[in-house]
Amino acid sequence: RQHLKDLGVPRKDFFLPGAAEKFGVRTVTTSLDPATAKLLCFDRSGLPLATCSCNTLNGKRACAASVGNSHLRGFLEIRQALISVGGDPVKVDECWVSNHYACINWKLAAEERSFPEKFGGNLLSWNRVLTQLRYRYEREIIRGHKSPVWRLQTGEVPGNIPLVLCVCALSPRDATAV
Repeated sequence: RQHLKDLGVPRKDFFLPGAAEKFGVRTVTTSLDPATAKLLCFDRSGLPLATCSCNTLNGKRACAASVGNSHLRGFLEIRQALISVGGDPVKVDECWVSNHYACINWKLAAEERSFPEKFGGNLLSWNRVLTQLRYRYEREIIRGHKSPVWRLQTGEVPGNIPLVLCVCALSPRDATAV
């Protein structure tokens, strides 16, 4: 297993138009952010193709990312794939899958954009997302491992432990809050 620190310094120009694409990074991968990561659909070969409105929790299938009569694979299909390899349908609810699906997509897209020479077009894929989702299922649901934030909130660990967090969004403060 290769560690991120072993890859060196990430590229700083990946956000410039065309910078990552010249290494095979797909346009949809370059534009993926925390808000759109849960909307990512993969084509039948397992490559990221588009973001679409069908990946909402209501499960509707009317979206622009359909190819002919064949809908592309999104988080609802990856939930079914996880269940088909032994995941408990009750414990693997749509909210859990949607959250982890978005986090995994966002992380893999960011790694691919940051290191396009190494990963260009190959890191963000259906199989890799499913593999990482299975790993998270195994850790969290089967083994009962809790996140560092959960352990802090419940007092399981002291509040002064070192912790590195990745913030994907900030909620605006309520004007009436003190």
